[in-house]
Amino acid sequence: MRAGALRRFLGRSNLVVAAILAVAVWMLAVELGSRPRFKALIDVTPQARFTVGPDTLALFDELATRGSDVRIDTFFVAPVGGTTPYEVHALAIIGRVQELTIDMLARYRELAGERIAVVHYDINRDVARVRERIAALGGLREAGGVPENVLVVSVGSRRRVLRVPFDLATVDDPARTQRPTPGAKQQVPRLVSFEGEAAISGAIRSLLSEGTPKVYVATGYGETSLTAPIGDSYSELMNALQDEGFQIARLELERERTIPDDAAVLALLEPRGRLSEAVTDAIVAFLRRGGRVVLNTAWTQVEGERWNPTFPELAQRLGFAIGTDLVCHLIPDPANPNVTSGGPGAQKLTIEQLSAHPITEPLRRMQRVARIQNARAIAVVDPPPADVRVEPLLRTGPLGWLAPRASEQRSPYGVDLDPPPNREAYAPRTVAAIVEVDPASGERPGQLVLITGLMLQNGLGFPVNADFGLNVFNWLTRRDERVTVRGNRYVSTQVEVTPPVYDRAKSLLVQWIPLALLCIALLVMSLRHGLRFGLGLVAIAAVAVLRRFL
Repeated sequence: MRAGALRRFLGRSNLVVAAILAVAVWMLAVELGSRPRFKALIDVTPQARFTVGPDTLALFDELATRGSDVRIDTFFVAPVGGTTPYEVHALAIIGRVQELTIDMLARYRELAGERIAVVHYDINRDVARVRERIAALGGLREAGGVPENVLVVSVGSRRRVLRVPFDLATVDDPARTQRPTPGAKQQVPRLVSFEGEAAISGAIRSLLSEGTPKVYVATGYGETSLTAPIGDSYSELMNALQDEGFQIARLELERERTIPDDAAVLALLEPRGRLSEAVTDAIVAFLRRGGRVVLNTAWTQVEGERWNPTFPELAQRLGFAIGTDLVCHLIPDPANPNVTSGGPGAQKLTIEQLSAHPITEPLRRMQRVARIQNARAIAVVDPPPADVRVEPLLRTGPLGWLAPRASEQRSPYGVDLDPPPNREAYAPRTVAAIVEVDPASGERPGQLVLITGLMLQNGLGFPVNADFGLNVFNWLTRRDERVTVRGNRYVSTQVEVTPPVYDRAKSLLVQWIPLALLCIALLVMSLRHGLRFGLGLVAIAAVAVLRRFL
């Protein structure tokens, strides 16, 4: 074979091989892109209906690890009718929430695979199927026997019923909060936000937790109210714990001087009196047999014996010490981060660097912060008891300092809030810690979560720290699947793909682009090897295309 012919043969061979490789790479990319694991789209749909947060993805991994199966049944009624503007808007909201829920459940099923089954029922059309499923669910007494516009989440024999739209969305309905004014234009409801992910993922997590842990709240120490709807009460925490499946009971420790055997957690919320020796012995004994305790104290200006109790007997036996000074932190100037100041805001601490502990890890992953005020510093006794370990849970930044008590003439807050001039006075301060105690028998250690500031009261932190507070109780009771971040808002990560869009994309990616590549290759060959050769290849391609589409 002559050198020229060999070069032509090699050139044509390279072109054919390159075309085949290009088509193969494209088809491989299309195949990989069609698999859920490799999908990473950008969600620009209204309210990001196809997006789930990282906490829900962690829940799906939890289902796969545990081998738990979830079934979700929807019993929806098509919202039609309406004679007044109010009714028209209310029905439109129901329809919109139904639509968003169905789209989100499709994403759940895609990401969780066989672990989640979703079945949709139309009450008006699937009468026999609806009746059969209601009987299998035991009648759905939670929905009043008529499951109209409800969603049922089932794990085994346990289930939760969510109502549309109120359990899955926030609706601003003026008719529920305002009296109608004669002659005024009728106000209509408005869909504020869709919260289906938080509701459904929360329902799944609650069903994965069995039993009803009992929390005993110690009383008789001058503590604040547990039920009053006021700012310094703990009523919102109590209600949230009940919603999480906890049972709340009160316990007068000084009178009982023992902790019941059915106590999952003993909670001391702002006790403002000293613990007697008998109660201290009871708490330590409870920890020694694997018990769990939450002790939340705080700095206060109250004079006399109840001023900043430090519980010295309990603290000494458990290897920690609580200071009496107020923990403050320099406040950076947003316009100039190099400039910091003190003042009244210095006692309101924002903990941005959360630890990787299971309680705070979900918050850290979601870039949340913890807020605490009127805090006191926690120190570790040196040397600590051999059978006790103290681990910091919340620490301030490096510019924290201890504000000593001052006269009322110097400061109306009872402390000197001016930053100290000595740089050695600044250091990170521990304001929450976990104390682990070796058990007297068995393998389960006792655990005490110590919080030395206000962060769980109604108006002093709970709206911000609700996830942290609930995580504390769930972690102590080993309900790890519920240690999470609740109420995730959608974060855009993918795009809506409806069936028509999918068909067009499939046609473009699988048919037209490879055909365009082939045509370009034929055009190049015709230009390089003459018009007659190129026309023959084009004719062959035209016949192939006609056979494909005719």
